[in-house]
Amino acid sequence: MQRRTLMVCAVAFGCLTATMAAEFRLYPGAKSDDWTAKAMIQAKAALPPGTETELYVTADSYDKVYAFYKGIARETVMGGPGLTLPNGTTVTWSFFVLDSGKTLADSKLWLKVQRPSVVDNEMKDVRDITSIQLVRKK
Repeated sequence: MQRRTLMVCAVAFGCLTATMAAEFRLYPGAKSDDWTAKAMIQAKAALPPGTETELYVTADSYDKVYAFYKGIARETVMGGPGLTLPNGTTVTWSFFVLDSGKTLADSKLWLKVQRPSVVDNEMKDVRDITSIQLVRKK
């Protein structure tokens, strides 16, 4: 009986630890650079207090990066389709929850995959690369 109780407790602890220990896996080859550092200045200013963000970019296609995160995280819908830039280009994005949150509002760890990537609010500094923005809430 003690053995069974110990086993049940171990399994329950393992499940609890797995849901609490959300983890971010960076897309292979994605990196931060001077351009992403510039983007982080504006992104951090727009986030609520107690929220941290990181930004990584890759030349790989949106579809390839999307498939990577679709395989390891839960996709969630936020708003409608991506933005349309002044030149007519549509920004494609997807959001993924990395913890037990049901929505981005509930989540303390989520990410956005986007292409093309836009740094400024005026949508003038645009790069045809895929970005991965990680958001952590305390």
